[in-house]
Amino acid sequence: MALGFSYLPNHNYARGRAREYQVMEKLRKVGWFCSRSAMSHGPVDVFAAKRGKVKLIQVKSGSARITNEELARLKAWGAAFKAEAQVWSFKKRGLIETKTVWKPPSNRKQTSQTVDLDKAQNIIVKKLEIEPGLPIQISPIPIPSQFS
Repeated sequence: MALGFSYLPNHNYARGRAREYQVMEKLRKVGWFCSRSAMSHGPVDVFAAKRGKVKLIQVKSGSARITNEELARLKAWGAAFKAEAQVWSFKKRGLIETKTVWKPPSNRKQTSQTVDLDKAQNIIVKKLEIEPGLPIQISPIPIPSQFS
């Protein structure tokens, strides 16, 4: 690599990054504060906040689709952070499909509790309708009461 030459890992990464910036631009135009998770292979590509509300967004482009494992992790993050979890899919001809996959309950007080990690995985599998046996990573964080 020559000095001064900007290197991108591959075309898919560059396209995905460009789509993430498009999402942030759209959200910023309507007053959201946004950031992206650079080189992310995690459940959240874009974080957005506005007036006490938080959105966690996974961005997909072209023929890419969210897997069951990615969806489960995104929902778990939404629940853990009391945030709306969304998938934004860029389709042909510039169309954007947005799908909310998790929304925190708004009409009742949010409470949380700490649970055993093995129990938490079983609870998440049941509540999020994850395929049994699908491996998911659990971090030692308080699990919201709706998972107990």
